[in-house]
Amino acid sequence: MTLFFILQLPELRLQDELEMWFSEDDPIVDTYKKFRDIFASDEFDLVAYESGNPFGAEEISYLSGLTARLEEVPYIAEAISLTSIDDIIGTEETLEVRPLIAGPTLGEGGITRVKGITWVKGRVEANPFIRGTLVSADGSTVGILLRVERKEGKPDSEISQIISRGIREVLAKEEKGTGRKFYLSGATIFDAEVALMIERDMERLLPITAALTAVILLVVFRSLACLVLPLICVALSLIWTLGLKGLLDSPLSPVSTSLFALIAVIGIADSIHIIQQYRLDLGRRRDRDEALLSAFEQAGWPCLLTSLTTAVGFGSLLVSRLPIIMHMGGFAAFGILSAFLLSLTIIPIGLRWTRVGPREPKDLIHSGMDASLGRIAEIGRRRPRLILAVTAVLILALGAGAFRIEVSGAMLQYFREGGWVREAAAFMDQRLGGISNLEIVLHGEPDDFKDPSVLRAVEALEELALEHPAVSASHSAVDYLKLIQRALNGDDPAHGRIPSTREEVSQSLLLYELSGGEEIAGYLTPAWDRARISLRTRDMSEEERRDLIDRIERYAGDRLARFEVELTGFTMLFDEASDNIVKTQLESLTLALVIILGLMLLNFGLRGGLISILPNLFPIIFIFGVMGYLGFPLNIGTAIIAAIAIGLVVDDTIHFFSHFRYGLGKSGDPNRAAEEAIRGVGSALCFTSLALAVGFGIFLFSECAVMVDFGILSILGIVTALLGDLFIGPVLLLRFAPPRKKERQ
Repeated sequence: MTLFFILQLPELRLQDELEMWFSEDDPIVDTYKKFRDIFASDEFDLVAYESGNPFGAEEISYLSGLTARLEEVPYIAEAISLTSIDDIIGTEETLEVRPLIAGPTLGEGGITRVKGITWVKGRVEANPFIRGTLVSADGSTVGILLRVERKEGKPDSEISQIISRGIREVLAKEEKGTGRKFYLSGATIFDAEVALMIERDMERLLPITAALTAVILLVVFRSLACLVLPLICVALSLIWTLGLKGLLDSPLSPVSTSLFALIAVIGIADSIHIIQQYRLDLGRRRDRDEALLSAFEQAGWPCLLTSLTTAVGFGSLLVSRLPIIMHMGGFAAFGILSAFLLSLTIIPIGLRWTRVGPREPKDLIHSGMDASLGRIAEIGRRRPRLILAVTAVLILALGAGAFRIEVSGAMLQYFREGGWVREAAAFMDQRLGGISNLEIVLHGEPDDFKDPSVLRAVEALEELALEHPAVSASHSAVDYLKLIQRALNGDDPAHGRIPSTREEVSQSLLLYELSGGEEIAGYLTPAWDRARISLRTRDMSEEERRDLIDRIERYAGDRLARFEVELTGFTMLFDEASDNIVKTQLESLTLALVIILGLMLLNFGLRGGLISILPNLFPIIFIFGVMGYLGFPLNIGTAIIAAIAIGLVVDDTIHFFSHFRYGLGKSGDPNRAAEEAIRGVGSALCFTSLALAVGFGIFLFSECAVMVDFGILSILGIVTALLGDLFIGPVLLLRFAPPRKKERQ
């Protein structure tokens, strides 16, 4: 089986950006692709730098050369800057569409026009396609828009990396030669950096996981065999999982990199329980086969149940509409069950072939652990009301924090604070109006958009959108019409308005096209039946994004009711992704709870099953409370926390309840059975929780910010789950569900 899966590994590939968030048949993706087919590509990257005098001779000359060099980068169809953008200018005889700044020689102040720098500044201020985009409002920052044109034949992720690498090589040379600092941002750059994060995390996190796991195993067991055997199980389960991904053409994503650590740290838990129980029984029996059978009798069934419940926790993510989460959940479940199967095969064979001895009675670590667990059992027996009261207060206080959790679907959440990607995006937001876009497409009948009343409704929609604090610019065919009218009337600002008749609209655009103007094709179809409004936005919170979309939809339903109105672009895609994140959290958690509760009821009966779930709600509520109070957003990483946590934290409960029931059958005394369960399985629970906490701790070294959040919250869930099972579980079991005589038998 391992050889078969190894042969599938070459089929692994990186995931493209849209593939991460949406399935191929998702309607919102279909809308987006149709939009890109009809209009010019909406995909731009933005280069920016500070300039003391953007209109000076030296600066204009430098900008012209830099624009040309950036346009040579593969897949960059056009580089648009002050030195390459066209302006619409009226003359005594006709209309001219010509470069704003051009010519072989530079005139006054670096401007080729006779009217000089003041005239050019006026042209910039009057043109919404230049103002705030190619030069900042205060004139201190210059921007270069790079229009991306992808071609068939290569995956999008590979194209993004070629573009990003090419642009950064150009800018690196410029920084070295001029001392300037450049800022680079855009969807292509995000896509490329995410792919690089995946590669770097894969190279770094797996060795760290293996090293930390090895240290824990050596500290706990002090045996080379007890180190090697679990690592073999984990290594093979990883190969099986990645091989299955290659076989099923499931690509790697930022979240997929967590598979390595998840399978390693969770898969090691079964091995720890079996080896720990074997060594305990070997110390009592001295016969290896009897000790091994006894270990399986006590630990085998709980390990099966814990593997099933953990797999259910991950498998519940299959209900997600986000492929990035759905794939991760399904393959993690497969990997965990594989690790269980391998543990029950390789560990007993290895224990019989090696000379692993019993636990040393004078082992300081285990002796100290036993003493601490004994005190915990004593506290539970003497202070049950105090434990329940403290638990109730914590649940109420932390439960209130859950209502403060905010949703975030922004791509920037992938990147850590302080990194160059975040820094560049913040710079663009502050100086050049941001890098996000929301596209509004109006579908009508032929010649509908020659109607001045319709165009005025479009203009009003743009004005409404610009009132939103996150919208920095709005571009449409209406803006071109207003520029044309102004140019035809001596550049008088008072004439920069929509023509009053259909004929004037037609004549204006015909004159523009005859003069060489082509850009309006990106906003209006030749049949005049579809129009595009492109909104440029800064990075928005989920609340701001939802408010903007609601404003547009309400206006469109009122003033543009006869048109089919579609919202698309990256802002709309992220809005849909955010909705799916929330649905994933609710649906996966509900599914996991229902299935796991069913398993607990089957194993422990009605009362025992219900009681066993209660300690495991505590860590879930704890996680949500921390997220709300400390500002952890609900994003692509944290959306999977609840379902995974319920699958993980119930593991300790299963082991404790199973050992309690085993001890009860031997002694018939519930109090004694509870204390022996804490002492007998408590050390294994502590060691496995330590291994899990350390394993999830490796996500703190990830370059992906959402995975760092995932790691922090997972550690909190594991620690609080252990505390819940050691303190809360025994109290609930003895106080509210004491076993009857029949159950004891």
